[in-house]
Amino acid sequence: MSTFGSTNLTNEKVSAIFKFSGDNYEISSECLLKGPTLTSILMMINKRFEVLPRIKQQVDSQDVWSDMVALYKGRSVNCYSKLRVSLDDQPAVDTGGVRRQMYTTVFSDFANNKSAALFDGPPNNLRPMCTAEARSSGLLKILGCMVAHSICQDGVGFPHLAQTCYWYIIGGEDKALQFASVEDLPADSAFIVSQVRIYLYNSKPVGVSQYANLLVLTHH
Repeated sequence: MSTFGSTNLTNEKVSAIFKFSGDNYEISSECLLKGPTLTSILMMINKRFEVLPRIKQQVDSQDVWSDMVALYKGRSVNCYSKLRVSLDDQPAVDTGGVRRQMYTTVFSDFANNKSAALFDGPPNNLRPMCTAEARSSGLLKILGCMVAHSICQDGVGFPHLAQTCYWYIIGGEDKALQFASVEDLPADSAFIVSQVRIYLYNSKPVGVSQYANLLVLTHH
């Protein structure tokens, strides 16, 4: 076990923090002594990216989504570098604001299923769709790379997912189920559950077999 701030800090976790710092003892120690906390980890990563090589990328302001997807899909961008964005119709110097706006635009396009149906659900409570298109396109993986790269550059995240999705990423299925609700179900499944609830509320308790039959009838 480690002698740093957190009593739950294992040697494996200390090694991971050190690796994320770019094997920098100074900034990793600063992070560990503060907990580590999410804030201290992000500050450490941002400090590391400040000294990494910068890659200049020109983007068509009228088609940001396509340009950025092509960039990450073709692996033209090294995620261990800082992206410096230049818009083709604007002479702006990117000191961070242009890059953040670009990621914000791209993430919004993803959330709105601009070029592919990847999510369902209401805005800011989205769930990835389990469809052949979503799985085979590779776009969800590309989006994940973009989000991670943006955060490492002190940029924006992807604030559109349902809360259960975040908990699933952090703690797996068991953790996510603790926060799940009817709103997290696809529309057809949510309708079935709501109908079952109404039936059970207005009826006497039913047995398991009756409950199963009710689900089948409601589904049809």
